This record gives sequence, C-alpha cells and structure tokens, in this order.
Amino acid sequence: MLTQNLEHYLFFKFLDIKEENEMGELEEKHIPLLKTYTVFNIDQTTLELSTSTINNTIPEVETFIQATGATIKPSQEAFFSPDSDYIGIPDLSMFESEEHYYSTLLHELSHWTGHASRLNRDMEGSFGSESYAFEELVAELSSCFLNAKLGIDYTQMRHEAYLQSWLKALKAQPKLLWKAASKAQKAYDYLKSFSKEKEKVEAA
Repeated sequence: MLTQNLEHYLFFKFLDIKEENEMGELEEKHIPLLKTYTVFNIDQTTLELSTSTINNTIPEVETFIQATGATIKPSQEAFFSPDSDYIGIPDLSMFESEEHYYSTLLHELSHWTGHASRLNRDMEGSFGSESYAFEELVAELSSCFLNAKLGIDYTQMRHEAYLQSWLKALKAQPKLLWKAASKAQKAYDYLKSFSKEKEKVEAA
C-alpha cells in the first residue's frame, strides 16, 4: 500500500566546469552539486501514470538466460552483487526497448560469470579503480558477443562509446584489450555451455 506522506530525496554528483583564474586563464574545477527534491505520492496529484508499450519478452533470449540458472531479482537499477550472487534488474517497462533491456541484462549476466564459484575473476575493485574498469570492459565485450549470437539489435546501445570510455580510463594499454577480450570469450563460452547442456538433456 502507498502512503500519503511526503518524502524528501537528495541528489548528489560532481560537475566539471571551467572558470577563469586571476591570470585570465581557463581552469577546470571539480565541484559538488547537491539538490533536494520533494516527492509526492501519485494519489496526492491529478496525474495519471503513463503505461509503457515496452513489455514484450524475446522468447529465445529468455530461454538462453533461464538456462544459466542465475538468480535474477527486480531492482531499481541494473547490477550484479558478487557477495550475494544475484543480478538486479529494473522491470522491462522501464527500458526504452526490449533490446536495451536484454542488452543490459546480458551485461550483468556476463559479470555473473566472474563469481568465485564460476570463472573466478577479480570482482573486488572499487568504482574508478583499474580492476573495476577492467571487469566492466570484460562484461561489455562479452555482452556484445552475446547480443550478436542471440540476434539482438544493439546498434543503438552505444557500446562503442562505452568501451572507449573504459579504455581511456585504463590509459588505453594495447595488451589490455586482448586480455579483456580473452576473458570475455571465456565468459561467452561459459554462458553458451548451459544452453548446450540443456539441449543434450532434452535430446536424450
């Protein structure tokens, strides 16, 4: 049941701005931005909730994902929790397209392969660290492979820009891409193996 109480939320992030110094030169500054929002319950307004038309699953992709046995739970954002070993994903209706939803889910499923009980990749890096960026690169490459295999049109998902941003963060080390691609291939093969095993069982 929804409550009638008002709720207050804080939004915080850093902004990169340029300002002139005393010498008239432009300097980059990293400043914090903090905003507060008052949130009303929908029952307190005359607004009507819009309904999304993005609600169609793709059976072939659903079958592929379910074959892995990964624990997937509804969440406000997409993530994989190594400690609790589950994937969080927003509802399909929250995405701009089915392709965007599944591309995101396959990215998190690629992270899932790195758990200590599976391919045992380094999953302990904090945001902004090299190990964290490397794991993101592995997952994004793996999800690109999976999208191609499953016929998901991900050309509008901005994978190229995403990958380039992580490579830049890692100083674009030439050998790093090959190392990430190798681990991404292992993640891809690992996820494919579940469907192959299922097919063997069904054929027996």
